Amino acid sequence: MYSLTKQLGEKKKPGGLKWRIFIQFIMAGLIIFLFLGGLYYYDVKKENVSAFLKQSQVVVDRYEKKLQAFYRDEMEILLSYYTLAGNDMPEAVVSLLEQNSHYLSSFLLDASGKVLYASDPLIIGYNYAGKDVFKKAFLSGEPFTLTRFHHTERRLAIDLVIPIYRESGSPSYVAVHQLNPAWLVEKLSEEYIDAEGEILMFNEDGIIFLDILNNHCFPSGEDSLTARLPSLKDYGFSLSHLQEWQGGPRSFQNNDYLVTYQKMEGDLGFIADRMSLSVIGEHFRNVISFMSLGALLGILLFGFLGIVVARRTMKPIYELSDQVVEALKGKRKFVETAPSSELSIFVQAFNRSWQDNLQVQQDLQRLTDEYEKVFNGTQDALFLLEVTDDGEFYFLRNNLALEKKTGILLKNNEKKTPRQLLGPDLGNQVEQNYRACVRKGEPLSYEETLSLPAGKRTWVTTLTPIFREDRVHFLVGSSQDITERKEVEESLRLSEERYRLLVDNATEAIGVIQDGVLKYANPMTVQLLGYSEEKLLSTSVLDFVHPEDRESVLQNLGKSLSGEGGSIRAYHRLITRSNEIKWAEISGVAVEWENRPAVLSFVNDITERKKNQEKLEYLSLHDALTGLYNRTFFDEEMNRLTNSREYPVTVISADLDGLKLINDTMGHVRGDELIKACALVLQKSLRSSDILARIGGDEFAALLPRCEHSTGELIARRIRYRANLHNAEFSGLPLSISVGLATAEEETISLKETYKKADDRMYRGKLSRRSIVRSHTVDILLNALNKRDFIGEGHGQRVSGFCLKLGEKLGISVAQLIDLALLAQVHDLGLVGVPDNIIFKRTPFTAEEWEIIKQHPEKGHRIAVSSPDLAEIAGLILAHHEWWDGSGYPQGLKGDEIPLLCRILAIADAFDVMTSDRPYRKAISEEEGREELKRCAGTQFDPALVKLFLQD
Repeated sequence: MYSLTKQLGEKKKPGGLKWRIFIQFIMAGLIIFLFLGGLYYYDVKKENVSAFLKQSQVVVDRYEKKLQAFYRDEMEILLSYYTLAGNDMPEAVVSLLEQNSHYLSSFLLDASGKVLYASDPLIIGYNYAGKDVFKKAFLSGEPFTLTRFHHTERRLAIDLVIPIYRESGSPSYVAVHQLNPAWLVEKLSEEYIDAEGEILMFNEDGIIFLDILNNHCFPSGEDSLTARLPSLKDYGFSLSHLQEWQGGPRSFQNNDYLVTYQKMEGDLGFIADRMSLSVIGEHFRNVISFMSLGALLGILLFGFLGIVVARRTMKPIYELSDQVVEALKGKRKFVETAPSSELSIFVQAFNRSWQDNLQVQQDLQRLTDEYEKVFNGTQDALFLLEVTDDGEFYFLRNNLALEKKTGILLKNNEKKTPRQLLGPDLGNQVEQNYRACVRKGEPLSYEETLSLPAGKRTWVTTLTPIFREDRVHFLVGSSQDITERKEVEESLRLSEERYRLLVDNATEAIGVIQDGVLKYANPMTVQLLGYSEEKLLSTSVLDFVHPEDRESVLQNLGKSLSGEGGSIRAYHRLITRSNEIKWAEISGVAVEWENRPAVLSFVNDITERKKNQEKLEYLSLHDALTGLYNRTFFDEEMNRLTNSREYPVTVISADLDGLKLINDTMGHVRGDELIKACALVLQKSLRSSDILARIGGDEFAALLPRCEHSTGELIARRIRYRANLHNAEFSGLPLSISVGLATAEEETISLKETYKKADDRMYRGKLSRRSIVRSHTVDILLNALNKRDFIGEGHGQRVSGFCLKLGEKLGISVAQLIDLALLAQVHDLGLVGVPDNIIFKRTPFTAEEWEIIKQHPEKGHRIAVSSPDLAEIAGLILAHHEWWDGSGYPQGLKGDEIPLLCRILAIADAFDVMTSDRPYRKAISEEEGREELKRCAGTQFDPALVKLFLQD
């Protein structure tokens, strides 16, 4: 009470309190009415959201039922149709596809999974026996619907799968029809059910593929292959909602949208109703008006109350504060007011507090005298520091012990910083600990050695922070002189180090073994085994030895103890705490330990040396790229199996087709990927007992012990089958393997001759398939070129148009026009072998990069020669960068030596490149491009053709 009254009396302008009361009342009213408005807003919003969610759950459920009804009706129509079709199943599928435009594609499988008919002729004959669609149809025997999304073709597929029965108990055929998603959207739109939001369908990954109310199917249009599909993530929804689905309609929302969704039966994905919260927000305008009016009323009402309260309370407070000021100055002993005054109780309390304060001051003086006796009577050095707001430290007090032991008289140096008193170096040293104590905000003890006027001494200092208003204002320090104790400890430490220095710092593990237990272990032993020293010294040494080596370790310990043969050296395996097995070179010698026999052991970790030896042995017998055996191991195994009991022995020779073309055009990195894929296919096709080796760059061979010729043929077919599976899964690079085999039925038949026979058969098969393999490889490279054409955003199409226009002006033949159009599309085929970091570079090319780019005509020529479809224009591809003046590349042709079609292409290609954006520069205008053609006529281009090209 006294302190509160004292503060009130020291106020010079208490009238400021009136305005604070007035403002606080206004703020209280504003907050109360805004809070009431917020509650009303939240209640209205909650009711509107709840109404939408209830309605949308009904809508989603109805749409899902409609969708299932469409599927059931379509299934019944198909079942009736196939029942009437009888045995003419392929014809029935053809007729059905022609009569129903809402099927995108159809195909028919027989009981073995083979495709009998397909709307896409490329898959006729393909076997679906291993596909989930075929397995499910034959296992269940019931029609079902499957929704799939083709990531490669960027389209939705809705499969109607119909098992068709004839006489047997299992299906004789399986018919698969893909519904057109656009047709399905149209049908659902005709069955429109009243809904406020948008009806969507999406898969488990959140990809949206149907928008029913807007009659839209994703993807659509010419750009569907490159367009990014909309996803729930685009609207800020987490896909974890889909993972938590437990059945029935569910709802969730974020700051922008509400979504009600339900998973459809089978594998059909989800159907949902989505609504923007901005639509619901239109109902809240009245709420905003209510909140604004409430805020205004709160300001007016509570402002009036604040004025009334301020006037009634401030006048008696002014009079009382004047008396408090006089009492504090000693002019008045008591503060007085009328007995009936509302402040009389407050005045009485102040008078009692004033008398109590006088008594407290007397008690404080007595305690201060006692403190001085204790402070200066202790033998520890004590001191008091002030901590300022800016982080400085000032000495305020110290006791006599500090002056005696340090030689510093602080009486004449009060209010100085440590740097001012002790110098900058020593002052900064002691201040570091002071700052650490302030940061921690708790007592801090530390050891320090200081050079002071009384000499160099070592201290143990404890700092205690004193807080005031949540900040450290003072530090109380207590220092004990431990110099003599430290000197004794240092002497003992140095003495012990003389005996342990060599052992503790040894690079090998050293220990003393007595009665089968370690009695001493140096730090390297702890590091080697990973156990604590306590564990090592309380466990049998055999527990750290591999079980297979324990017997030999025991024998060696016995020999060492008996002194037999002097020092014993052996190689054993140790087991660390992490169960890692380490090889160690161990030697031991007999010693005395505490007057009893023991073995002094020396252990060196040779694990890395053993690993390197094993690695060298592995590399000597294995191929580094594939991990298969190499030619050396294959020859050794062939010699081992010769005349053995493993006959009959089948030898398989396999060769990777098209590797040289891939290496020459796309680089050896892609070629190595193809080699590893080939090795994996061969490994999966062979038996575990068979020996497979890579014996050359693209050559593989296998020895199959106890394998008859018929079994070998089955394995060869398995290799071809797995190669086809690989190509179906990884379409980027074609994998084609030529296989030949031969069998040695008896021991008298040479395995080397058998291998030669298998190799000859492989090469004969390879020659018969060479054109097919090369054509397939070239098709893959052409596809890669088309994917890169977005560099020029349709560069090939535009150049083809320019070429045909100029060719027609020249009047060349139709056959030449056809070759010219093809040349315009594939003239840059060799660029598939140029790295992406060069093709997509945004800065000008360096000289080295230009040299790489200038190789693409030759690479394109090599690719075209390998393709029957491109062989006729291979020479044109080689010459399409020759210049009229002979300064082009790669052959340096000039003038009429350059083929006419190449001269036409050069003009069209250059004009399109100049007038189109490139990664490293912006396009120029067509007029600037025409001027550039004129400037280069006669040097780069045929001048007559340039003149004809520029004519309107």
